[in-house]
Amino acid sequence: MGIATLSCPHCGKHLQIDEAFSGQEVSCPACSEVFLVPPVAAVVAPDAAVAQSRSVTYAGFWKRFAALLIDSVLLSIGGLIVGVAFGAVLGGVMAVAGYDLPTTQAACGVSGYILGTILNWLYYTLFESSSKQATLGKMALGIQVTDLEGRRVSFARANGRYWTKFVSSLTLCIGFLMAAFTERKQALHDVMAGCLVVNR
Repeated sequence: MGIATLSCPHCGKHLQIDEAFSGQEVSCPACSEVFLVPPVAAVVAPDAAVAQSRSVTYAGFWKRFAALLIDSVLLSIGGLIVGVAFGAVLGGVMAVAGYDLPTTQAACGVSGYILGTILNWLYYTLFESSSKQATLGKMALGIQVTDLEGRRVSFARANGRYWTKFVSSLTLCIGFLMAAFTERKQALHDVMAGCLVVNR
């Protein structure tokens, strides 16, 4: 007989239990509650036990759409503030350097587009790979992004999810609409990145 790892059904603490206790009642050293050790074949890894104990519900299309609207408003306001400040500084520097107005305007426009893209990318990627697993819009609606096993996504996976949204856009936005009728409410970029959007 070996040592099996399982979670206390009362407090969730991960325990190392001798398989000799399979089918017997034991007391949890953390919460002192008594529980029945399942048969050896039924003992699963801690992460799997936690995942199985949770009732996962997928976030619907309209809930996701509302979260997107909130994020879009916040990004527009934040982008406007940053853009105006950045444009003023860049415009001033170029004016002092002697550049004409059309050149300065073009430089500010291109720089603003690049800066906006970077801000959007960082916003979604950093928030969705954080401990909150959600942007501010998703937090407000009580939803979060996970991998297919219900775990927090890495920065790399969140990054992949962000850029594959452009693929969803290129399909006349049908990639986004997929979240309304796929079994696990996944948009095309969720499928490509191996992600789920679930209710907390």
